[in-house]
Amino acid sequence: MEWEVDAGTSKYSPTVADDSLYLGGDFDGFVALDPADGSEQWEYDIDADPGEPVAIVDGTIYASTWRGDIHAIE
Repeated sequence: MEWEVDAGTSKYSPTVADDSLYLGGDFDGFVALDPADGSEQWEYDIDADPGEPVAIVDGTIYASTWRGDIHAIE
């Protein structure tokens, strides 16, 4: 399944936590969406395609790129 967002397409499973749905995709970053209506809450640019779905630990979002970079988003 692909997820369509204004920024592009996500081919990864979403992560849901803290009243947000997190997606990474071919738009070189990650977005947080409101799961109730799909509106975008924020976008984070990583300048590369994401490598996997995000992981969330103690309120910090960990996102990887296909190059192996890890980003900690608070």
